[in-house]
Amino acid sequence: MRYFGGKTRIARELSTFINNTYGEPVVYWEPFCGMFSVGERIKAKKRIGTDKNENLIVLWNALKEGWQPPESLSEGEYNYLKDSSDISSLRTFAGFGCSHSGKWFAGYARDNTERNYALNACRSLLKKAEKVKDVDFMCGSYDEFFPSLHGGLIYCDPPYQGTAGSAGFDSSLFDFPSFWQWVREKSENNIVLVSEYIAPDDFAAVWQKDVKLDMYQHNRIEKVFWWKNDVVY
Repeated sequence: MRYFGGKTRIARELSTFINNTYGEPVVYWEPFCGMFSVGERIKAKKRIGTDKNENLIVLWNALKEGWQPPESLSEGEYNYLKDSSDISSLRTFAGFGCSHSGKWFAGYARDNTERNYALNACRSLLKKAEKVKDVDFMCGSYDEFFPSLHGGLIYCDPPYQGTAGSAGFDSSLFDFPSFWQWVREKSENNIVLVSEYIAPDDFAAVWQKDVKLDMYQHNRIEKVFWWKNDVVY
């Protein structure tokens, strides 16, 4: 399913790098799990996905319990769900999977080919559901979980500085200094990887890829950083 700001296009290469470089950790955790495109391919004894967006967590847990997404969704149904205040798997499905560019209720997705966006999103989610049956999904901020985690691999895909998030979130509202300090602290006892375009000077890029952003050939270099003072457990 399309998800604005997600890692679908680079997930296979990035997850292969993580698996080959860091092995199979006891715990793999994504604090900004989104659509879990990287995590679904990671090999670990235990996998955890958390996100502050309650809509996403409701969708993930519904899929794990056997919820079947619809294969079609009319524009009228889309607009009804957009105006609703309910938090449900169906509303999340519509808000991301049936919207322009996978951006939260950014308008009913359509093109000149009469593509069925709902069907595409449905098939994508059902494939994902098979790969995440053992994943624990929980709702909350990145800094609310696992204060004593030791020996884990944490992959962070936070809001990028200077960009809008998947639900129209203004990245200026995100406390970047506190986040990077949290990464430093977690890195004392865990391997912590962060996807971003830029990072503080005491972080180094361990992986990067030139990614096409749009049809106008605008590119950015996706990077994965870790703290230079990392102490590998």
